[in-house]
Parts: sequence; C-alpha cells; structure tokens
Amino acid sequence: MKTNYIGMLLFLSVLVTHFSGYTQATFVQGSNANQLATQLTSPGFTITNPVITNGGNRQRGTFFNGIAGAGLTMDTGILLTTGRVNRSINNQSTMQGDDSEQGGVTYDDPDLVAINASSNYDTVIYEFDFTISGTDPKVFAMDYQFASEEYPDYVCAQVNDIFGFFVSGGDLTGTTNIASVGGDNVAVNYINDGRIGIAGSASTDPCVLSNSSSFNINYVLDNSGTPGDSSDDFLDTLTNGPYYMMYNGFTTILRAYTILRPGITYHMKMAIADTNDDIYDSGIFIAPIQIFDLPPKSDIDFDGVDDYVNTKPFFGGFIGSTMMSWLKLDNAFSSTGDVCGQPNFKIFVDGSNRLKAYAKTGSSTYTYTVTVHDSTPIDGLMGYVRIRINGGAWLMFDIGGFTTDWIQPVFGQASGSYTFEVNPGDTIQIQYRDGGWATPTDMDETSFQLYSEDLTLVHDTPFNALGGNTNNSYVAACAGCSAVVTVQTPNASAPVLTNDLWYNATAKFDGSAGTLTLYLNGTQIWQGSGLGANLNLKDDTTDFSVGRNSAGTNRYFKGSIDEVKVYNKVLTDTQIQEQIYQEVENVGGLVTGSMIPKPIDGGALSWNDLKLYYDMDLIYDITLIDNSGAVKNGFINNITSVLDQTAPLPYVANASGDWTTTATWEYGNV
Repeated sequence: MKTNYIGMLLFLSVLVTHFSGYTQATFVQGSNANQLATQLTSPGFTITNPVITNGGNRQRGTFFNGIAGAGLTMDTGILLTTGRVNRSINNQSTMQGDDSEQGGVTYDDPDLVAINASSNYDTVIYEFDFTISGTDPKVFAMDYQFASEEYPDYVCAQVNDIFGFFVSGGDLTGTTNIASVGGDNVAVNYINDGRIGIAGSASTDPCVLSNSSSFNINYVLDNSGTPGDSSDDFLDTLTNGPYYMMYNGFTTILRAYTILRPGITYHMKMAIADTNDDIYDSGIFIAPIQIFDLPPKSDIDFDGVDDYVNTKPFFGGFIGSTMMSWLKLDNAFSSTGDVCGQPNFKIFVDGSNRLKAYAKTGSSTYTYTVTVHDSTPIDGLMGYVRIRINGGAWLMFDIGGFTTDWIQPVFGQASGSYTFEVNPGDTIQIQYRDGGWATPTDMDETSFQLYSEDLTLVHDTPFNALGGNTNNSYVAACAGCSAVVTVQTPNASAPVLTNDLWYNATAKFDGSAGTLTLYLNGTQIWQGSGLGANLNLKDDTTDFSVGRNSAGTNRYFKGSIDEVKVYNKVLTDTQIQEQIYQEVENVGGLVTGSMIPKPIDGGALSWNDLKLYYDMDLIYDITLIDNSGAVKNGFINNITSVLDQTAPLPYVANASGDWTTTATWEYGNV
C-alpha cells in the first residue's frame, strides 16, 4: 500500500530560528486598499472590492525582505498593527508600543467583540471579496505570524490583544474565523515561550503553555527576581532582542485554512485590535494568499503509543449530539483505545475488542460567584473581599490583568463578578477587610454577594451595612444542580470487532430523552437511559481528542481512523444511514453527499448542525483541517505518515461476485 508522508505536505515553518547580521527589512507605510490587495494576490484567485473599514494610515502597510531583514518566516506580505508600521520593523525591540493611533476612540467590530467585548481599541479592519478559479473545491490558505508587545508580561493574563480572519458569503452560513490553532484564537495566552508572565496566572482560562515550539522570543529578562526562576523577572528595557522588530515576541509561521468552491464570491475581513486599552501594541504579518488542490483521500493510522489529534473542547451545553467515525483495529490491538470524544461523550473500544459509547451529564463540582460593588467607582474601592476553601490559601483572581486575592471591581468600574469551583460539602469562607485604611464612608460605598450555581443568594452585604471587618462561612450546596450520571454500553450489549476490518461507529446523546444510543454500520445495537438534559460545560476544560483518552495520556488507539463527524443535533436513523458510506460537503448550506450528490434526508440537515468534520484528507504541517463551519482544526501529535484511504467511502467493487466474497471488493474484507 502506498504511503503519503506528512512531511511532503509540510511548508517550511521552522527553518528560521535566529539571525545575526541583518539587512533591514523594508516597508511601505500607509498602503491603500488596492495596494494591500496586490500584495496578497497570487495565482488561483481574484480579489475585488477591497476596502479599509477602520484604522489609521500608519496602521497598515506592506513589507519586503522579511526573512533576512526581520527574522520572519515570510519574505513579503502585508502588516496590520494596532501601533505603527514604521515602528514595527526596526532594531528597537524593547521600545514599548505606546502608540494610541486612534486617540482612545473605540470601534466595535461585531466579530472581534464577540471574542472579547473589550477588544475595540486601535482597531484595524481590511476587507475584500474574492473568487477562486477552477472547477473543483480548493484549499484557501493564509500564512501569517502574530507579534505582540504583550510578551512576556501578559502571558496567561486576562487581557490579550486579538485578531481574526473572518470568512463569509457565498455558500457559507454565517461567519467563520479561520485564524485558529487547535480551535483556539491565536493570542499571547495560546502561543508563548511556555512561562506565565508577571501579570498572568495559572488559573486564567485560557492559559496554554505547550506551544513554545511555535514561538520566537524577542526580549531579554532582567534577572531581578529569584535566582534561577524567570517567573518573577521583568522585561529588560535597556537590551534589544535578537530580531529587527519592536515586538517582544512573535509566532513561527502559522497557516489559516478553509475549503471553498470555485466560481463563488466570498468575503474576507482581516481585523486586529488592542484589548482593554490602546497600549502594548500587536501586529499581524500576512503572506500572499495561496490556493491548493485537495490532497489524495487518506486514513490516519494511530500507533497505540503516542499518536493522537486534539482540538479545543466544545461539547459543553449540548442538549443533543451525534458523533460518528470509521475505525479499523490493528492486528496487534490489545488494550482499551479511545476513538474520539471528550470526558463527557466518547466512543471507544475496550481491551476485548468491544465497541462502546460513554456519556456523562451533571457536575461533580459547583460554580460559585462572588460579586463586589462600589457606588463611587471614580475613586476606587477601599477595602477588599477575599475567599478561601476549607481553610486553605486565599483564592487568587485576575482583576484588571493582575493576579490578586483582593477581590474588587477593576479600578473605575462599579462592579466585578468572579467565579470559583467547590466540591459539595466544602466550607467557603468569605471575608471583608478594611485594610486599615477604609473609612466608614468607604465601607458604606461597598456591597458584595455570594451566589451558588443555581443562583441561590448565599451571602449578602448591602450598601451602608459594613462597620468593619467581617467573616462568614458556608457549606457548599446546590439544590438546583444536576447530579452526576454516567451511562456506558455494557459488555453484554457491546459488539465485538474483528481486527483489520473497517466499521462505522455512531454514538447519539439525546438530552430530551436522557438516552445514549450506539450504532454499528448504521444499525442501532444498544440504548441506555437515565442521563440528564445536557453535557456539562465544566467538562469543556479537556480537549476533544481522536486516538486517545482526552483526559490523560493513556488509552491510545491502535489502528486506523477516518471520517470523524460531530453534530450538535440528535440525528435520525435516516440521517445517519444516508451519510456513513460517503463523505459529505456543504452545498447551499445543507449537508450533502459527495458520492450521491443529494442533500441528506432531503435537506433536513443544515451544515450549521455539523460542529466538527475531520475527513482525514486535509493534513498540512501539524494541522488536521476541520471541514465544518466551526473550523476546529486539530493538532497532529507524533503522527508522521498517513495511508491511502481504504475505508469504504463508498464500498468499491472490482469484480462481479457475491457480496460476502473478499475478491469482490477493491480493498478486500471491509
């Protein structure tokens, strides 16, 4: 069997790691919309109607000699920045970006503020329509590098500058941000050198420290803290970093992808903004856009040792879901392996080759919320609230980008709301402390409350009620919370799979009925009951994984996997059966068969219902492309090769003969 090596699909994203003796990169500041379009254009597509929706002249431009001149991994392209182009590319890497290019005036782009409501300072937006050439669907690819002055201090802080590449129009339903890594928006909290910054906290969500291989350090720390511990060191503002750019750090080259159809006009919006203030600038370097043919169809073979694919979790809150996958056990399969899913909903095969489904509803912890109010926010809150559990350390919260156990509103704001998790029966201690400086008037201006997960008011200190320090304790309880319920296919009902044969497995969670159903090759074989109404949001702290247990480094799957799909809908038997033996595609907003070109179930299944779709064909560098509109592209971990597709999508006969005869089928027994 022919093997397609992923290395053949790699683009050169890691060749440039350090440079000395630069020849400076050149740039043109203030490029107009047509000039930016010219810089982005390459064979295979056409840009029309380019427009700069927001941003100053100094916030956009083109650049050249980016590899040798600035340490980038792209030589030419465009730059959009919340600062200035002429300050972005220079040899003053430690000069802090304090450019307020729009004078503090905010601009609310709906797609950016949907990611973070405070991302509306120094906003730059460049938009255009485009059409792809040809007749068959193509890969639309944008190589980019994100750079920021927020490194290293604001790694894992509550405030990160953000950007997005938003694609819409044509046959797409809604708007999709294709600038993501493992389903996450690219920002300082996702790609960094692996260390939490001075203003950050490990409790910040998100706080991802595992992507340091995709990051270039362009700063020097002053070693002012504990010897040998960089976590308490500050930025050395007197020493330049190794690269000719102002930003303190930048990603290696990343690629944004999506699959689009030729002859249809789509719309692209590139947008970047400062978050919470207009200092500490960020920029996005974008190479000319590329158009690729779709690669050959393939399966991914998992070695059962350390191979897996993961992306950001997304099941939380689903009241119904259908998950399906093709799988083939290796001849050496011998221990439990997870096919796909999260801790609250998964498909797996146990060590006796039994196919099973698993689902969990309810929560083993309670979410409590503390709110603090200041009736005169202009002067800031004097005194503070603090909380601890079972007499332990005082809980730390991110307040205005700083980690502290002093619970207050952000300075200048009238109120703040913060959440924390407790176990049933835990003792919650909540205190007010005047700090020795809060006056009676200050205390009269302070109010705070504590709520359980079901919004029961547990504690209330209203305005004009404080006379000094307070101390109260409560036992964690939640009468309105759902109890944890788990349902799993029992051994007696689980089909035993034969090694080296392809099977389609489908699991269906129905919150309205409280059921979990397992299908084999489109036929229902088991149903369990007793589940709650939804998959709990708290289980969305662990990635969706293919090929291993997403909650830990175990249960690796040994065998091949293909065509992983997840819907946020309870599919009917017809909707399952009409698609399991063919790949699907988006035609007019409907899930449509690619072999039998008709909408599934007569058009009853919307493409928006499909929340993840890995056909295992679209693999570039370390990325597995998600064909769904949700664009939850997956990280490929430790997988170095893929196989030509042998999953029966569809069954292919190479001779006339009996259905059960091996020689009848192109791939033998399937």
